[in-house]
Amino acid sequence: MKYSILISLTAILLSSCSKAKEEPKPFFKYPLPDLIDPEVAGRLTESHETASYIFYYAADDSVEFDRCEAFAQWGMEYLGIMLPKKIEFFKFRSYEEMGEALPSPAGGWAFPEDVALATMWKWHNHECMHILAHWWSNGSYPPSIFMEGMAVAHEFDPYNNDWISRWNRADIREPWLDIVKQLNAEGKLYSLEDILESQLFWNKVEEEVEERIAYPQAGMFTAYLIETYGLEKFKEVYSSLDYDDTFQVIRDQFISTYGISLETLEQDWLNVL
Repeated sequence: MKYSILISLTAILLSSCSKAKEEPKPFFKYPLPDLIDPEVAGRLTESHETASYIFYYAADDSVEFDRCEAFAQWGMEYLGIMLPKKIEFFKFRSYEEMGEALPSPAGGWAFPEDVALATMWKWHNHECMHILAHWWSNGSYPPSIFMEGMAVAHEFDPYNNDWISRWNRADIREPWLDIVKQLNAEGKLYSLEDILESQLFWNKVEEEVEERIAYPQAGMFTAYLIETYGLEKFKEVYSSLDYDDTFQVIRDQFISTYGISLETLEQDWLNVL
């Protein structure tokens, strides 16, 4: 009888050990953002913490910790904010793995309310700025031209003392302003009216195959507004508008904030390109 009990207990213990091996151990410090697939995230078995980040990555992968940290520290000082927690940085190994982990493949994906981002890059200033801008603007989600514009305009690299906004793809790194000037010279820039509403913006992005236009245009128009009229005025626009606002609502907000029509601002910007 004792022998049977011992066998049963041993079987239970072995079964428990087997299940423990099968079930992923609690690893992430905070709940995963809802859009990240837990099974794919389970491949990120390594972690590293800095003052501003918690990094998760695969054993055969790497992250530029100091470069990421330098951008976050600069961004918080620039915007005058502190985040409610450290940024969680989920580093996947490829565009394809990003597609497995998220609803659709992308180079990067920000989760501002979760203070988290997912990326295929070893450092990512663009998605970090989305998070910082969200908390700087008291949780605003403005029209995409300004949300993406804010991120593109600040694609700097403080770690390397590079204060020129550049395409963050490691194999390109071309200044966004040079790209926009060339697009303007070739007559390829959109009328702002055609990309001001969020759905129109994304329609244009989806139509772009060989070159990017909407993103750099949004970024360099945003940079012009900040450099010419100051960050606080842009914050007023950014914080006052909603993602689904119409052209007329956005136009009225520009007149209220800048005292100038959107059309005049657009032409002034084009004149300095």
